[in-house]
Amino acid sequence: MTTPEETSPPANVKPNAKVTAALVDRVAERLAMGMPLKIALAGENVTCAEYKDALRESPELQDLQDLGKRKVLENAYSILLQGDQAPANWRWLIEIVYKDVLGSQDEDFPKQKQTIFGFPEEILNQIRENAKRL
Repeated sequence: MTTPEETSPPANVKPNAKVTAALVDRVAERLAMGMPLKIALAGENVTCAEYKDALRESPELQDLQDLGKRKVLENAYSILLQGDQAPANWRWLIEIVYKDVLGSQDEDFPKQKQTIFGFPEEILNQIRENAKRL
């Protein structure tokens, strides 16, 4: 038989009631737009540490957070794969990002000069051109 001390959480550990599924949904939407976590939490009366602790303690909340991260990547890929440079960007994804999925060896693909965050110069130039048009 267990005693009440064995079944109750320690007095100094309380669940964070401020971090709810609704809050995580709102933050995930902001993350999907590309906002950093600190900015996504602004005005929510929750610190980054509290938020991260709540996610660690709740797999359900972590799943909602992961959905937000996935949406960021989906948005980035959809932008990357549109426009005149889409074929070159697809090639870059296949050659650089997914080469292990295709089972290819490094020497099978031509080497490209890597630049900021590993993006080839031609993709960076296209991003710069697109930004000028805005």
